[in-house]
Amino acid sequence: MMSDQGKKTFVLKGIGVSPGVVIGKVYRFDPLDAQISFYKLNHADMVPKEIERFKNALKESSRQLLEIQDNLKKIKVTEPLYIIDVHILLLSDKKFINRTIKYIRRLGVNAEWALRMTLDHYKQIFEGLEDVYISGRISDVQYVIQRILRNLSGEKHEIVWDVGQEGVVIVSHDLSPADTAQMKLDKIVGFATDSGGRTSHTAIVARSMELPAVVGLDNVTRFVRTGDDIIVDGTSGMVVVNPYPDMLKRYEEKKRHYDDAKDEYLKYARQPAVTLDHYHVQIGSNIEFIEEIPSAVVHGAEYIGLYRTEFLYIYREDLPTEEDHFNNYRQVVAEKNFLWATIRTFDLGGDKFTKYQKHAKELNPQMGLRAIRFCLKEIDIFKIQLRAIWRASALGNVKILFPMISGIEEIREAKRLLEETRQELLAQGVP
Repeated sequence: MMSDQGKKTFVLKGIGVSPGVVIGKVYRFDPLDAQISFYKLNHADMVPKEIERFKNALKESSRQLLEIQDNLKKIKVTEPLYIIDVHILLLSDKKFINRTIKYIRRLGVNAEWALRMTLDHYKQIFEGLEDVYISGRISDVQYVIQRILRNLSGEKHEIVWDVGQEGVVIVSHDLSPADTAQMKLDKIVGFATDSGGRTSHTAIVARSMELPAVVGLDNVTRFVRTGDDIIVDGTSGMVVVNPYPDMLKRYEEKKRHYDDAKDEYLKYARQPAVTLDHYHVQIGSNIEFIEEIPSAVVHGAEYIGLYRTEFLYIYREDLPTEEDHFNNYRQVVAEKNFLWATIRTFDLGGDKFTKYQKHAKELNPQMGLRAIRFCLKEIDIFKIQLRAIWRASALGNVKILFPMISGIEEIREAKRLLEETRQELLAQGVP
């Protein structure tokens, strides 16, 4: 079917990750859509030159991300910095680098093709993980590899500080923190991406900004051009490109109803939740990232019912330090609008920790050893997190949740370690 401008109408179904309806103009954004070439290194002297070429692209990629960080700090934008840190760490990860160099040496292929093989290797690993959040972090590897590929090709990176007119819907294969950090987000009204899931960076940004977003559309970028009309329904997960008049009218009505209802509900969001028989119901919010705190406050959360801490352990060269933990927890606990925050100790299995080479021998996990059972086996790792939680408790009210408890002995041992950690901090004079 055709729109009234004579353009073909496309209706696509994806994953709605941030609710609401938006009608706007497409801005097609593909800054790192680098093509992967293939050629053989036919002479022995070509191999060291290709490795050097790869290493130079790594250095340039790191330089670019550091420059982005510096620019963001100058304008006091801090939210995406920690994720960009993750990407910078990946660029210096020895396993990542050595695997790519191994492909160049052993197979005699160019750096671009070696990077593709490295990505395929990591995809196989991540696709086999049961944890949806962790498996979704393959996108971070993809962001980094796309940036390296772009630098290998010598192509310039698209930088979009200004997307032009207001009312723009960003349409892209995917968006990295470095991408959204460089956009003037005040002109953006929604997102639609080919890839991603509920824990992808696009989803996190959209929810924190309360902008409708649909991800996992597979091929939306194939059907759009900058300037096309687009509807994004983040509630149902539907995206319509170049809608015909009747469809546009229906979605305008749906958007009006949603916006009116949202405005009406938000009037009461910060008021006490009291039933007709005068019973006070406390409303809380669950979060995974500190960026979600402002949205929780706006929608009337009186406390954090669950703060998941797994992200702190993903994509690091080494285990997170006590300060890494504390710097995140304090932002949650010190929020003046919250009565308390419940911090869940990490719910990961020992298999997620084998990448930390310093602990490789100790962390030879058994099947099923995860969450609290893993914590009670690897006490030093567990106590680092407990120390940070105790320190954060000096700034506000904190509750602790131990995941996957299967018996009373696990509770007793966890509480014993919690008290032991408190006594150690008191002995050191730490509040």
